[in-house]
Amino acid sequence: MRGQSPGCTGKRTKNFLGFTHICGTNRQTGNFTVHRQTIGKRMAAKRKDIRATLCRRMHGRVAGTLQWLQQVVRGPSYITPFRATGHA
Repeated sequence: MRGQSPGCTGKRTKNFLGFTHICGTNRQTGNFTVHRQTIGKRMAAKRKDIRATLCRRMHGRVAGTLQWLQQVVRGPSYITPFRATGHA
């Protein structure tokens, strides 16, 4: 990365395949790991979409809205097949 010396241990990130990949080390073992997070732009767009949908569902049934919201919030974490790099 620009502006860093070769021995610098700062966080390294890369946006790839819809995720931000963050390189780092495991605190307990000190081993190299890659953490994956959804890209920030995508998360912001999804929150905006959820807010608009909730405004449309405001006067609907609470139970139906709650079930829909739980599916939307839980969705990506259930279908993403990634595991921590050290355990693969």
